[in-house]
Amino acid sequence: MSRYTKEDIFRIVEEEDVEFIRLQFTDLFGNLKNIAVTASQLDRVLSNKCMFDGSAIDGFARIEESDMYLYPDLSTLEIFPWRPQQGKVARMICDVYRPNGQPFEGDPRYVLKRAVKQAEEMGYTFEVGPECEFFNIPYGQYIVCELRPAEGYLPNAETYPVTVSKNDEVIEITVENDKIPKLKTTATIDGEKEVTAGETVTIDDVVSFRHLVPNKEYTLKGVLMDKKTGKPFVVDDEEITSEVTFTPETSNGEVTVSFTFDGSAVTKETDIVVFESLYSEDVEIATHTDIEDENQTVKIHPQPEPEKPQTGDNSNIGFWIGLGAVALGGLVSVVIIKIKKKDEDDE
Repeated sequence: MSRYTKEDIFRIVEEEDVEFIRLQFTDLFGNLKNIAVTASQLDRVLSNKCMFDGSAIDGFARIEESDMYLYPDLSTLEIFPWRPQQGKVARMICDVYRPNGQPFEGDPRYVLKRAVKQAEEMGYTFEVGPECEFFNIPYGQYIVCELRPAEGYLPNAETYPVTVSKNDEVIEITVENDKIPKLKTTATIDGEKEVTAGETVTIDDVVSFRHLVPNKEYTLKGVLMDKKTGKPFVVDDEEITSEVTFTPETSNGEVTVSFTFDGSAVTKETDIVVFESLYSEDVEIATHTDIEDENQTVKIHPQPEPEKPQTGDNSNIGFWIGLGAVALGGLVSVVIIKIKKKDEDDE
């Protein structure tokens, strides 16, 4: 996903007083080419309508199929710092497309994208780095640092001191950037997505991760959220949190984070969503915090109330009164019969 939208590009060009925009691409041999347009042509450029003659570029196309279009990558917008402060010059790196809207197979950038995708499908991470050349640098000591990482990579905050002491000197610096990790989670309770609360409730959140550095320590920190309120789910005024520190053996894998709390805290039907954050060296590097994600959500029903003894129920009182009267009548009859029997014996 690009860090800029079309609206961002228009705004930046206007605010920074950009007069010219260079649309850059390379030929088949890696030589940098560019087409310069004025800022007034920006709408046409961002609509992918900038056309050029592909037959004039080494290795591109024959003259009868020479029409090519440049599709700018919005995330590559940069303003050249060495140009004038008024009437600045910016650049965007472009992909080359055919008139039918299909990528041009001979575009080196497209070839690289395909190779990266194929390597990723085979379980490999494709590392690509530029070789920078500087000219007319005065002798002396300098500090080299990364201003901004490539799209999809974490920043590298290290600084690299270098000393320039002679002509044609080659100074090699290796700057490593980790890819931005991706997280996906699945929360369940005993393997179910919907349960009735017991005395204790344990939510197991299986976190699938990608692009981690093997044998490097990471920490997952999670918190339970009430979907209805969008706020943390609390028990006795305390948020329910959990964290797991782990060291992956591979770039892609899974780790489980468990949350346990008193089930009596669930007094009504509640949707609980698990939010996860990934940390490396106490720095948050990835999150998965979508309150609408069904995979992160479990539904918990409250414990059923215990049955209470029935009191003050007069629905069967007539039956019991009748039964008592029959029993009393039987007792009186027995007494009378016995008394009469005894009197007859006395006579």
